[in-house]
Amino acid sequence: MVYKDYRFTIGYTYYEDPELLQEQINLWKYYPPGIEIIVVDDGSSVFPAEEILKDIHIQPDIKLYEVDEDLGFNSHGCRNLIASVASSDFILFCDIDCQFSASDIAHLKTKQFNPNSLYRFGSYSISSYRYSKAGHVNVFVVGKDKFWEAGAYDESFTGWHYGDREFLDRLEKITDIRTLTMTCTIVRGKRETIIDETLLKTEYNNYNHTLKTPTKEKTYAEMRGTIKTKINFSYTQLL
Repeated sequence: MVYKDYRFTIGYTYYEDPELLQEQINLWKYYPPGIEIIVVDDGSSVFPAEEILKDIHIQPDIKLYEVDEDLGFNSHGCRNLIASVASSDFILFCDIDCQFSASDIAHLKTKQFNPNSLYRFGSYSISSYRYSKAGHVNVFVVGKDKFWEAGAYDESFTGWHYGDREFLDRLEKITDIRTLTMTCTIVRGKRETIIDETLLKTEYNNYNHTLKTPTKEKTYAEMRGTIKTKINFSYTQLL
């Protein structure tokens, strides 16, 4: 059954994480109908999401987009793409290592979201055994209108492993923040950052939990707004 009016969209960014994507699929099987799931593969060449999703037939409607070139770190642009193609008015943004139970998603489906609000979740980290009321920076629900009104993610940070907080600061200034009584489970530990000035772009090793970056991060002021446009890359819809 195809739903034309989705209650909300769940949007994930993905990069070379087949095990974590499979874990999400195992959860999606129990999610209620009437929810749209969008996965954007940020240029994976070794473990593309298409190979994992192409034969999946489960209850939620799944869309898959693939960035045509591995730009190093383009999750900001991927989230802008999710917001531009989502069919619903509200989006639950998630990282691929952040998981919600089927019961929590069923509860969210019944909720009337306020278009002027930003909804956050508490989070529990499996690796550190810690609960955080503040939650994960990249896990939240927001209406598409407020997402774009805040200016969306600044793609000046493409290629750098930061910039998420810069967008959230802008978004929080034009919304009222509400914390929902449900928990996002974070299943991956923190990556070790390694400076390697011979690199031209950020590189991940999800098995060794390392992140290699060309140089030390510049300040927000140095990076912010150097690129004014959004979705500065080519992409293909695969599903």
